Amino acid sequence: MIVLRGETVPYLDRCLLHTKELPHYLWRNRKRTEYLSGRYALKSLLSRELGVEYADLCILNERYGEQSGKPRLYINDAPADYSVSISHDAGIIFACFADHDIGADVAAERGNAGAGRACLDWAIGEAFTKALGIGLKYGIPSVKTDSMDREKGMVELEVSEKVLSCAGRYSDISFTYEMREQAVFVICELIG
Repeated sequence: MIVLRGETVPYLDRCLLHTKELPHYLWRNRKRTEYLSGRYALKSLLSRELGVEYADLCILNERYGEQSGKPRLYINDAPADYSVSISHDAGIIFACFADHDIGADVAAERGNAGAGRACLDWAIGEAFTKALGIGLKYGIPSVKTDSMDREKGMVELEVSEKVLSCAGRYSDISFTYEMREQAVFVICELIG
């Protein structure tokens, strides 16, 4: 897992992108900085952990309809056996990878209250649907935190039938989270 703040990477050059990533970057009118920062964070992590050069890494989002979906990792132009996830909010970039399905989300607090339960609930739902590879395809109300026991690390979710049909093939669903002063970081891991 890697976390970057906007000021950590003052200038990123699009040359860190694979040639197959460049059209996706150019297509974006907004959020180009987050796109670059997310790829930089994930490629830094992968390069360090797997010993692979940046130039050999390509991260392309799968597409369904008009919605851009789960990022897919390619190493030397071949699909890799790793699941990757990138999240960004308010200049904070969060990225992770695993050899099983994984989703990550960062939710930054807006205002002076600090990162609280609403941010955590949102990030849990978002990380879960990212791990499933559906994101917000079925809408925000498709996943809600029903209850949470922080001491036991237990989270109960209320999910729509469509989301449940996607999650049914997994035998183990786990969440790891960290609440910091201004943001919440959540990782959801799915084991089949």
